[in-house]
Amino acid sequence: MLTPESFRPNVPWTSDQDDYVIIARDPQASSVEVSWELTEDGNDAVTSGELRVPTEPLVDAADLFKSVFLGKD
Repeated sequence: MLTPESFRPNVPWTSDQDDYVIIARDPQASSVEVSWELTEDGNDAVTSGELRVPTEPLVDAADLFKSVFLGKD
């Protein structure tokens, strides 16, 4: 949940929820560049930014599906 304090400059905001998944199309990529935009309801101002996120080890989608939904490794 965003609060007014989250919009102030230089105040980091984090969440312990896994709300976003970023997929790298290049299996050899060591990081992904992410851009974002934030707007406030009733305000035309747009805040935007970019960040670079390191990638995790490659995961096979079929293996992930089996382990999560079928309980098999």
